[in-house]
Amino acid sequence: MADYSKLHELGFSQTAALCYGALIESGTSSLSRVVENMQKPRASVHRALKQLEGKGFATSHKNSTYPTLYRAVPISQAIENLAVYHRRQLKQIIEEQAATAIRRKLK
Repeated sequence: MADYSKLHELGFSQTAALCYGALIESGTSSLSRVVENMQKPRASVHRALKQLEGKGFATSHKNSTYPTLYRAVPISQAIENLAVYHRRQLKQIIEEQAATAIRRKLK
């Protein structure tokens, strides 16, 4: 398995970095399959998958008859998704600071 520990330096948990590697290796997997492969607590793996999904490193497909399936996004696209995620976060911070400054001026 490739080493994705550098994802930890990008703000991902160690479990998320391991999950990303597991998804790259397996292709598409259910939560149960990832838990089985990683031998980590289900709740930790679920949080890690949600973290990966939230930052654009994984996608999920929900189906009413099958468990949710997760798939890793290719690393080049994932890095671009992370950049977009951080730009949105920064924009939100700037907008909140601007709104706070305007409210202070109006007082």
